[in-house]
Amino acid sequence: SNIGATFENEEPKHIYPSVTTSVWWKWTPSKSGLATFSTVGSSFDTILAVYTGTTLSSLIPYASDDQSGGNNTSICSFEVVAGTTYYIAVAGYKGATGTIELSWDLVVSGQPVFTIEDNVLRGVELNGVTDVEIPNGVIIIGNEVFSQCEALTSVVIPNSVTMIGEYAFRSCSSLTNVVLGTGLTTIERGAFHSCTSLLDISLPQSLKTIEGVAFAFCSSLQEFFIPENVETIGDGAFGGCDSMKRFVVDESNCFYSASNGCLCDKQGVTLIAGPHGLAEVQVPVGVTNIATSAFWQCDILEKITFPNSLKSIQQNAFQYCDNLDNVILPSSITYLESWAFQYCSSLANVRAHISSKELIESRSVFSLCSSKLCIVYYCTVNLDANGGVLSDNLHDVDVGVGIGALPMPTKDGYTFLGWFTAAEGGEQVTESTVVTGDVTYYAHWEEEGSDGGGEEYTPVSMFEYTIQNGKVAITKYIGSNAIVNIPPTIEGLPVTSIGT
Repeated sequence: SNIGATFENEEPKHIYPSVTTSVWWKWTPSKSGLATFSTVGSSFDTILAVYTGTTLSSLIPYASDDQSGGNNTSICSFEVVAGTTYYIAVAGYKGATGTIELSWDLVVSGQPVFTIEDNVLRGVELNGVTDVEIPNGVIIIGNEVFSQCEALTSVVIPNSVTMIGEYAFRSCSSLTNVVLGTGLTTIERGAFHSCTSLLDISLPQSLKTIEGVAFAFCSSLQEFFIPENVETIGDGAFGGCDSMKRFVVDESNCFYSASNGCLCDKQGVTLIAGPHGLAEVQVPVGVTNIATSAFWQCDILEKITFPNSLKSIQQNAFQYCDNLDNVILPSSITYLESWAFQYCSSLANVRAHISSKELIESRSVFSLCSSKLCIVYYCTVNLDANGGVLSDNLHDVDVGVGIGALPMPTKDGYTFLGWFTAAEGGEQVTESTVVTGDVTYYAHWEEEGSDGGGEEYTPVSMFEYTIQNGKVAITKYIGSNAIVNIPPTIEGLPVTSIGT
């Protein structure tokens, strides 16, 4: 702990002038090599500094670090010479205090980089061994080293390991516990592919890269935490994780974020991976792009809702979503990559804006889906109330069929005459009007009490009436005028009967 620690008068400034509350260690290695000191696990914002020299006032800065350990902790690596004394200071940034976790490791010069070679234990039953602890000093776990070791249940990986190779633990179907060391930077492609019993995995702050399909088909994982320093996640890294309910991202991560359980880029405009364990997913508002293989092998997904901000869907984004049966693509879509929804075997109904038709037909976007697949194209009708009031002015209408009934606007002191193709004049629109592209219709109005040519009609407010099948029946006059002039239309519909 550095609680109660002070800053000596002749003590060097550790990276920043504001760093105080330091605690010191003296270390003299017996062998030369590459030393690594770490404060990962400390409870406060640490600064790690290394010096050589003989007195406090004559110390020479040798190495230092501030944030490399993640979560405001430090990791510092430096070459050491046997018999030389090094002074290691752990201090608190701007006077921060708390408990200190200081660990160190030394890779001796002349020792080979210790690598567990590719395929060395692939498919081996390990003579009944279920737990493996890899010795410290191993730096690389090669490709497919433990692939298909189905009896393996637990693996402890030391701090010296920096990389886990391609498919290193693929199909270790009994593996439930993995402890990753604090030096790990890279998890290669497919490293834990099909580890179907893996319930949880804690990634170290040192991790920077998760390659494609690294955790694909880890069907027992329910949540995945992305630590602070991860900067690269490959395509389909979590495909087929059928229990995954949500992603969580360290708020300090500069490259990724999470929303609605989805993994997105930091700006929230590209969706990297969806939660494969949810039957219904709402793509976050603001997302403009769905990345390659974002929902690949998402067998649980039944319903996906897209925001109007969405512009593009990349290759294989929804490939093999076997239970997805209905898709509505927003009119904002401008780009669809090949096979975006390929092999969605239950997909039978698709609605897409007419502007997407060429993209869909030329790129095999829905290839090899259900034999019952029906793609209906729609266009957008914009209703201009022309001085009136209308709560919803945009309506999606299927191309090639009648538009049906449109909503009726209101305007004080005026009677709605109907929707027309121009603000003045134009042709009147009916329920049977067919549209082939986006269009705007305009409300026409008639001032109440006027026939448009000087003849005054009795105001509509002086009648009680009913509307049925697009026709008006006046049932009662409630005014007091001696002379009544019945209007030919009410609310834009013809008056066809008077009385009960």
